[in-house]
Amino acid sequence: VFPVPLYFVTSSAPLGALAATKDPVELCKNVTFLGSSGVTEIKGLNVAYINGTTSIISKSIQDNEYLEAKAKNQFTPLDIKTLIDNVVSSGKRTDILLTSERPRGISEGAGDYEAQLAWFLHPRYHFTGGYEYFFARPPYRNVDSGNGVDVKVTRFISLGAVVAGAPKPKKWLHA
Repeated sequence: VFPVPLYFVTSSAPLGALAATKDPVELCKNVTFLGSSGVTEIKGLNVAYINGTTSIISKSIQDNEYLEAKAKNQFTPLDIKTLIDNVVSSGKRTDILLTSERPRGISEGAGDYEAQLAWFLHPRYHFTGGYEYFFARPPYRNVDSGNGVDVKVTRFISLGAVVAGAPKPKKWLHA
């Protein structure tokens, strides 16, 4: 039992059968894996998320390569398009975007697909994790992507890794 609700996506943890799960799964009381990708409402906030790391495969869902990518906890351009379509069809603004990788242009080693999501969804907050250090960029203005979303500013926050026994840990948590 966890004392407060925890919702998460992951980039590298072995997920087994959970990797292909579309809907949120409560693993134990107050600990919920959000699923491979989607949009959900949590405590009145509209949360869009995509789980895993980038794959270069752009095949349809029936292809074996696509299924292999999902088994490796990777997402594809098809997953990005589906997530954008789901957010648009919901007709709601995106309060929080959760991705495992940083968008291109934020820092080295960042992904194009995450940048595409952030550009199109205009989230109020975009959180990532799985990097060695905490990083927050100054809030940035969004340009009109033609999606009808009227969010002017996004705040980007990348949480750092928690390293047990580190002599002087860097910031990894944001409140």
